[in-house]
Amino acid sequence: RESSGRPPAAAAAVVAVPWNKDPTVRLAIMNQVGATFITLTGAEITPIWMATSRVNGGLGFTAVDIGAFGSVMGVAILVFAATLFSFLADRFGPVKSVSWALFFLGVIYAFHPLAVVIDGSSRTGTWALVGSFAVARGCMGPVVMGGVSLLLNNSSPRAQLGAVNGFAGTFTNLSRAAAPLCAGALIAAMVHAKRTLAGDGGHDATIGEEVARDFSPTWWPFLSLSVVFLYLSRFAARLPKSLDTPQS
Repeated sequence: RESSGRPPAAAAAVVAVPWNKDPTVRLAIMNQVGATFITLTGAEITPIWMATSRVNGGLGFTAVDIGAFGSVMGVAILVFAATLFSFLADRFGPVKSVSWALFFLGVIYAFHPLAVVIDGSSRTGTWALVGSFAVARGCMGPVVMGGVSLLLNNSSPRAQLGAVNGFAGTFTNLSRAAAPLCAGALIAAMVHAKRTLAGDGGHDATIGEEVARDFSPTWWPFLSLSVVFLYLSRFAARLPKSLDTPQS
């Protein structure tokens, strides 16, 4: 049989699926954009919520208090960014590590409003809870952000890596821009609900007022974040295990 004359590498390149038609690349891009958006939304929403007055559903923290929270989280990120993710990725693989980190962040955000409940009886207890949130998020955040980037790189053949990263970076940057807008909108909705819906019960309540009285609007933004984190955790868990290793 007459040979085609092409070396094996060239022949493989001919039949290779273009990156923009590869379903694995699409899943990795969606994973990175979604995880970046929700992680940064959570990061943006926290200081706004802390600065919001207690009567409006926040903690009424001062700028110094918020700075202290950020310092604790920053130290945790510096300590664990390079160590925890590399350990988890080597031990369990990036796919499982990202999935678990998203799950834990979903649980952590769901419990944030407990700080408001505790604040009514113990300021020390509030700081202990808020500090634990800072450390936990400082541990899990780098796992998510580093993990989704690694999964994206592993999804693409080396020859197409630049195109994949460039395309994904466009939408990832859009998600970075949208995150503060979403965070502000969630807190604004919380404050609006606290002011207009959670009334004093002096009149016949509407459905919205009944819900606000029975289920404090303080929980609404954080449970919304939690639901998205848990959904993305499930999404990441279903990514192909081939993403644990880079393509040739």
